[in-house]
Amino acid sequence: MKYKKIVLFLTLFMTSCSCSTGGNSQSVSTNPKELVYDASLPKVERDNFEFEPKTYEDFPTDLEETTGLTYELSEDQSFYKVSGATSFYGAKLVIPAYHNNLPVKEIASEGFAYKNWLSEVYIPETIEKFGAGAFNSAPRLTKIYFNAKSLEDFEGRNWVFLPVENATNEIDLYIGPSVERIPNRFFFPLSTSPDRVVNLKNIYFSKNSKLKSIGDYAFYKSKNVVINDLPDTVESIGNYAFYEANSENLNLSASLKSIGQYAFAFNENLKHVKFYDSLESIDSQAFYNCHQLVEADLSNTKITTIGTSAFRNCVSMKNIMLPDTLKTIEKRTFENCGIEVLDLPLNLQVIEEDAFKQCGVLRAIKLNANLITIKNGAFEGAVNVTKLVVSSIELNNFEAGNMIFASLGSNTDGVEVIFLNTVKNIPERMFFPNANEDLDPKIQRVVLLKSLQKIGNYAFFELKVDKVDYEGSNEQLRSIDMGNNVLNIECYNK
Repeated sequence: MKYKKIVLFLTLFMTSCSCSTGGNSQSVSTNPKELVYDASLPKVERDNFEFEPKTYEDFPTDLEETTGLTYELSEDQSFYKVSGATSFYGAKLVIPAYHNNLPVKEIASEGFAYKNWLSEVYIPETIEKFGAGAFNSAPRLTKIYFNAKSLEDFEGRNWVFLPVENATNEIDLYIGPSVERIPNRFFFPLSTSPDRVVNLKNIYFSKNSKLKSIGDYAFYKSKNVVINDLPDTVESIGNYAFYEANSENLNLSASLKSIGQYAFAFNENLKHVKFYDSLESIDSQAFYNCHQLVEADLSNTKITTIGTSAFRNCVSMKNIMLPDTLKTIEKRTFENCGIEVLDLPLNLQVIEEDAFKQCGVLRAIKLNANLITIKNGAFEGAVNVTKLVVSSIELNNFEAGNMIFASLGSNTDGVEVIFLNTVKNIPERMFFPNANEDLDPKIQRVVLLKSLQKIGNYAFFELKVDKVDYEGSNEQLRSIDMGNNVLNIECYNK
């Protein structure tokens, strides 16, 4: 543990001939000095990636409905269930929307299973349910044209599109103009055969799309699937919707409001994402482990909270631009990211545990004016920081044993810490991480302005700060409650 007798040392330089501090007379400078400091943050090169205009692919319009299919009338005689288990042998399947003037609403269980010759499937807007294994084991299937307006969610154990073992066929999926929602678990792998995943290659949308939501696990573990442009009608993306997908450049919807948990997690090739001002929430782990993501510009969104680990392990992400609507950054949100400069937005109030932990590339941080709470480990391991600018008006005291600034600047010559004129109180234990001196922040200079009224106990506990500069005079300095901190302070008379 750290134990030390606490004494306050003040080295004071003023324009008068002498001053007295604690009964000890000192010689002082006869010329006034100007306090020089630079609170600006270094510039970081922006990504500046230009997205191409969105492109769409529509259904063919000259389709001939497949004849010779089997239709089973529902119990209430209001719709038909279709299959072709015994009578269909064609390469192209065009299911009609109506039969005998009644809608075709259901595809029977294993209705088109084991069709070795089947290559294209057209699903009409009237279909509301797929039976179990409806299209399983179709080794030549390469195109699915899907236009069902509102298909019933699939079960977790569904095997609708279960491929044959060691399947090599790549499937392109076309989402038609009538589709309003993509169901939960649309291409979710069979839980008993999790390695047999449908080999989706591309997902295309109609230019007249009405799609509003993409369900949970819709394209889960479709490792080869590429989606570049979401239609601007989409409002929500469900949990795990594109988990482990393969997109490189993702142009999101201009109407998108929410991104679910793990929605784009483990997209190993994802480099560029375009976010729009409609976005209101990013849930936990949404972009977790997107190692190639270069930048996230959220500055124009309406987000108030960014979920736990939402961008964790985005090691290539140099820039993060945050909106002024943001109030909370949750646990581990940006842990182990490649962020170089962090300028926190005006209205941010809470930074939770380990939010920016192990951001080892980080060079400069600015804590915003309305920040209230920073929780343990928030900036632990930011070893290359050289500048910390604090403008926080009512920052809460830090907990005992916190690791908030542990190892701050330890790989540099030291951190310059600047408290701006909005700061009246420096919180207790601000730079006192724990009993392990090896984890102490490495502070080279502290700048204090005349607005300062109090330094909380242990704020600079046992730190060997090379230089502490105070903007005001000796008289003004005496009015500050210094707590039990040990500091050598140079005053600049104005």
